Amino acid sequence: ASSAAQDRVMIPAFKTAHLLLSNGCFDALDPSRPEEGGGSPLPIALLLLVQAELRGCKDVVKLESGASVIAALLQYDAPSVREPCLQTLLALLCHRFPKVRRRAGEELYMQVLTHPGIVPETEGESGEEVVTLLSETDWSDEVPNIRATRDRLYPLLGVARKEPEGGPVAPRTTDPARTEQRNRDSPGDGTYRDLVKEMHY
Repeated sequence: ASSAAQDRVMIPAFKTAHLLLSNGCFDALDPSRPEEGGGSPLPIALLLLVQAELRGCKDVVKLESGASVIAALLQYDAPSVREPCLQTLLALLCHRFPKVRRRAGEELYMQVLTHPGIVPETEGESGEEVVTLLSETDWSDEVPNIRATRDRLYPLLGVARKEPEGGPVAPRTTDPARTEQRNRDSPGDGTYRDLVKEMHY
């Protein structure tokens, strides 16, 4: 199937998933509460699917829809879901498309207000700072103007910033120049790393 034909399926699917997540239809599937009948792999599987679809995507509508799904998954407090969701959204805050940056900022802002637990509890006022940064920053501004603000959100949200370069596949040569080239061309070891690498951030 062509990419355009696939997008005609995936975009409505993303919108439907976002609607179901936003209305609590998947609350019972919380992977952090297996004792309550949760523990479903669906949230993680959905996250991986969306991340894979966003990798290499140039369709703004699809990117915006995918960002909304990933943000909605922040309702699950399991680290295996929440941390990669935050990492992906923070990467999207510096996406090359202004509309995608703005959507990621808006969605993350709404989720932080709805689910205060997204911001780690500290003695300071990190929660208020996160809200202020997300609400007062013009995410449609040029990337160099907002990158420092985006980077500030990593420690405030308790998220490690993964470096985009390199990959797990070791080159077969010991020539430093060829090793560097192979690392740049390596496909990476995960969807998030590949996504960040493609955005060059």
